[in-house]
Amino acid sequence: MIIRKETSPDGLLTLVIEKLENDDYLLGFEDYAWHTHGDLLIGEFGITDTTPELTVQSFLNQIIQDKIPFVVSYFNNEIKDIWITDDPASEYKYIQPGEKIVIRNWSGEVLK
Repeated sequence: MIIRKETSPDGLLTLVIEKLENDDYLLGFEDYAWHTHGDLLIGEFGITDTTPELTVQSFLNQIIQDKIPFVVSYFNNEIKDIWITDDPASEYKYIQPGEKIVIRNWSGEVLK
């Protein structure tokens, strides 16, 4: 069940939080494959919360506060995929022919 949606200030991206039947929480970009679960975030990204619900909320807050960058992958000027990165520089190593990637933050600032 979707419990929250947040749209980026430029209107390009929407983050969705879902509560799953097993009391876990899922956070991902609407219409794209990348996602993570609350139980996987415990202890990651400096998150010290101990429940899936709180870790997802902390992670969302960090994204919205521009503390966690992500990658937007384009093919033919259309978004193909979006994912979080903890090593933006390494993302350029995996560019496919015809692909363009943009490292950005939630507010829309392009990072490099």
